[in-house]
Amino acid sequence: MKRIGLTGAMLALLLFGTSAGAYAQQDNQGKDHGKQDKQSKDEKDKAKADKGKGDAGALSKQQAAQAQQAQQQALQAQQAQAAQQHPAQAQKAVPPGRQRAQNGATSQPNAQQAAQAAQAARAAQAAQQHPAQAQKAVPPGKQRAQNGATSQPNAQQAAQQKQQQAAQSQQELARQQEQTRLQQQRNQASQQQLAQQQIAIEQQRASQYQNNLDQQLRVIQAQNAQLQQQKRQSQYQIQQQYAQALQAQQQRLRNERNYNYNGDPFYRTANTYSYTVSSQTRRTNRYGADLLRQAVNYGYDQGYRAGEADRMDKWGYKYQDAFAYRDANYGYSGRYVSQSDYNYYFRQGFQRGYEDAYYTRAKYGRRSNGKTTIFSVTISGILNLRVIR
Repeated sequence: MKRIGLTGAMLALLLFGTSAGAYAQQDNQGKDHGKQDKQSKDEKDKAKADKGKGDAGALSKQQAAQAQQAQQQALQAQQAQAAQQHPAQAQKAVPPGRQRAQNGATSQPNAQQAAQAAQAARAAQAAQQHPAQAQKAVPPGKQRAQNGATSQPNAQQAAQQKQQQAAQSQQELARQQEQTRLQQQRNQASQQQLAQQQIAIEQQRASQYQNNLDQQLRVIQAQNAQLQQQKRQSQYQIQQQYAQALQAQQQRLRNERNYNYNGDPFYRTANTYSYTVSSQTRRTNRYGADLLRQAVNYGYDQGYRAGEADRMDKWGYKYQDAFAYRDANYGYSGRYVSQSDYNYYFRQGFQRGYEDAYYTRAKYGRRSNGKTTIFSVTISGILNLRVIR
């Protein structure tokens, strides 16, 4: 029984030892497998990191090569353009030694440029992955450069708008000039039409005035006989002189039957003055105004002669009886102003000249060396010419 018990105990110990050994072997094997797995994982991570570094290096080298190639192409383009524009200067501008140095410098890889290109590539990749961070990572100076680049299109747009505005202004100016030209043409045509109408009127007026002169010369001859009967010798002589002046005037008008009205500047000159006769306003230009001044001057001179003659003949103060006052056409040619307007201003001057001579005073003018002169202020007061605004 003891042997049997001992044998069983040994069997149990043997079985336990075998199990313990198996478990120990399994444990060791598990540890070995764990070490192998960990070593395999480390090797994979290292290989992956080495591959990433290799890829990054390859990318950097590729980008550096591309940057170098772009720089070389830009330099070659600049040199070609400079050579085309100034071939002789381009050849002289680069010394031989420096030219060889430049050629050597361009043929060798620039490590600094390659590094900058790689850095730019990494920044571009990071900007694609994290745009917000890339925006923050841009230095202030570079941001200003970017802002300047974005403002450049705005400047171009502003320049284009200015050009468009300038073109529109030129078009508007051309349109206004064209309208002004057309208006001037219309005004010119209208003035020509008015001039032709005025010429036709004055041709008829000149013809009527010539007939009137014939009649007035017959009247003055009858009145001269009456003066002789009244023994008004001084007035008779003055009236004879007036009749001779009318005859000369009549002959001058006959010689001007073919007067060149179209060549007279009066009919091409716009009206610049206005005046009033018998409460009616008239308009004329400087030629008509000069003729009205002449009417006042001639009237004053003839009135002075008549007043002096009546005073010497001891005749009463009656300027209305003088033939020159009733006729009032001395110096008139039938042109520029109407005959009635000329007569009106002639009589205004005649009355003042007669008064100065009859009373031997110089209120409206004076006489010096046998020549009478009416004061300019008297003429201005009589005519009252107003400039048309």
